[in-house]
Amino acid sequence: MFDTLTLVAAEDAKDKSPGCGNPDIDISGLALPVPTLRDDKEALRKRFGAAPDQGMVRYAHEGKNAESTITEQSLVYRLREGRIGGVAFS
Repeated sequence: MFDTLTLVAAEDAKDKSPGCGNPDIDISGLALPVPTLRDDKEALRKRFGAAPDQGMVRYAHEGKNAESTITEQSLVYRLREGRIGGVAFS
């Protein structure tokens, strides 16, 4: 039912892509566990507050510490038929 998915990505975005929203989700204090393969969209909504019914969703956070070091965190999910079929993180 599920395919194998390997995600390798780099992004240099100056502004948001058409059709993409900017939810106010802070993953800076991310604690495990997070939804994973074969969980459903409701698990994402419960954990992060928002999720699409189908397609790709990215939860991201960028922040600075006291030394002005920037930390970027990202969780990317692929949903198909209401279930998580792919997960990538950085």
